Amino acid sequence: MTEVADETFASKILGDGFAVTPSSSMVVAPVAGTVTLVANTSHAVGITTDSGMEVLVHIGIDTVQLEGKPFSVLVSKGQKVTAGEPVVTVDWPAIRQAGKGTDVIVAFTKPKKVARLTVLSDGAVVAGAKVGTATPKA
Repeated sequence: MTEVADETFASKILGDGFAVTPSSSMVVAPVAGTVTLVANTSHAVGITTDSGMEVLVHIGIDTVQLEGKPFSVLVSKGQKVTAGEPVVTVDWPAIRQAGKGTDVIVAFTKPKKVARLTVLSDGAVVAGAKVGTATPKA
């Protein structure tokens, strides 16, 4: 998380997590749970796990400014999702053309709900592959 090119995320103000450099236009759910947020500008999706952990999937850097144009949301608030399920498709060339970063950031936004976060992968991963584990507090 500290390597993300956005100070809000890099300083962990919104919680700890990790970022992925995408190689596909499909962004998938990093966890199973219920969709609790779909940003009006379609650049972020929030998912709450059954154990109460809240996960924010933020697509790109400063992409809120693009007013949703390069995104197509595939889920809706209240919908149950499984880890690896597609949640948003993204037009990455449009984001790059707008001069925005393409990191997909996964932040656990309620740190008090997370006992431990471990990132397992560093480098290329395929969609749906386990990137890390988050252990909920009891």
